[in-house]
Amino acid sequence: MLNAANQLRLPGYAIANIGASYATRINGHDTTFRVAVNNLANRRYWEYQYDNYIKPGDPRTFSLSAKLDF
Repeated sequence: MLNAANQLRLPGYAIANIGASYATRINGHDTTFRVAVNNLANRRYWEYQYDNYIKPGDPRTFSLSAKLDF
């Protein structure tokens, strides 16, 4: 339901996210690599922001990061 009075209804949805991380040591420093894909199937959906306001959900998004501990 979109509003407190339960007057606006949107259909349900499910999205899939997937990610992985890999931890290793490089030159004596702990290092972690991460990769993720959000909205794996690139589904279109509405996302609730606050009462009486929705926005289109994010499309498929890829991310890659690395963390190096000194």
